[in-house]
Amino acid sequence: HNLAAGMTGGELYVLDETGDLERRANLELVELSPLDTKAEAKLQRLLVQHAERTGSAKARALLAGWAAARRRFTAIAPKAARRGGRGLEPGSRDAG
Repeated sequence: HNLAAGMTGGELYVLDETGDLERRANLELVELSPLDTKAEAKLQRLLVQHAERTGSAKARALLAGWAAARRRFTAIAPKAARRGGRGLEPGSRDAG
């Protein structure tokens, strides 16, 4: 119920298989959004790499049904990153 609570940067793509991602995410700190074209292409490349390297049946199934599967993924980013800020860098401390 506190998904992405400590997220200060980076990208997170979540496959929402149960439809309750919004309830599980910490919406005070992160924003959820559908995949844009760039994120979709990146995620698809990552899934291809994962399938090739691990033989993952799940990754292969998602890729085989990509037209439907892509709509079940959500991009998650820290609110500061969405506003154009960088947020805290890994290992840094909040000066406030």
